[in-house]
Amino acid sequence: MTVRVAVPIDEASLARARAEAQARGLSVETYLADLIVAWLPRPPDSVESDVSSIFGLVQEGEPTDIARDKDKLIGDAAWQEYREETKQT
Repeated sequence: MTVRVAVPIDEASLARARAEAQARGLSVETYLADLIVAWLPRPPDSVESDVSSIFGLVQEGEPTDIARDKDKLIGDAAWQEYREETKQT
């Protein structure tokens, strides 16, 4: 449910907010509402937006940089698959 609220703001700040909203293709009301929501702390019972909860990733071990190490990671995976298929240890 959306509720309207009146908030006093000086003319210079409102002008800056209007310019930023226009640059983003938003109404000033939508832009200011988005700012407020972004700055508010999350309620304690809210779900964290952690990608590992979606994909079942683990937080253990050394972190990887896929963008930098993709060739090595793919090569290691292909080599491991080849070793398993040829029953090499």
